[in-house]
Amino acid sequence: MTKKFINALAKDGSAAARSRFLVPARDGSARFEEIDSGKFHDLGYLVFTGKEISVDDVVKKWAGANHDSNSLCSLIDSYLGEISRFKVGNVVAIEHNSDDRVMLRLVSQTPQRTART
Repeated sequence: MTKKFINALAKDGSAAARSRFLVPARDGSARFEEIDSGKFHDLGYLVFTGKEISVDDVVKKWAGANHDSNSLCSLIDSYLGEISRFKVGNVVAIEHNSDDRVMLRLVSQTPQRTART
């Protein structure tokens, strides 16, 4: 469905050095949840994954997903559709998150740059 996914930003707002993939928060709030740890984030940025990601791929990876499977699949399908509207590097936030639909909004064209010394 897409070769892009949303990754967590580092604490300083720059692109994170390691993969921490994000999904819509299970509680329906307008924030992201790390797919492995369950930590919450207000923003994320799009990264290139190098391979097609399907709804089934995301559902299998989502640790502890306790949603109704039809509802979860609808939510992830909507999420992947929203991701496809943005470019790699874009910083996004969740504008709307319900049982079966998520909407993203563009926050910035790129993550913040960290100063190098």
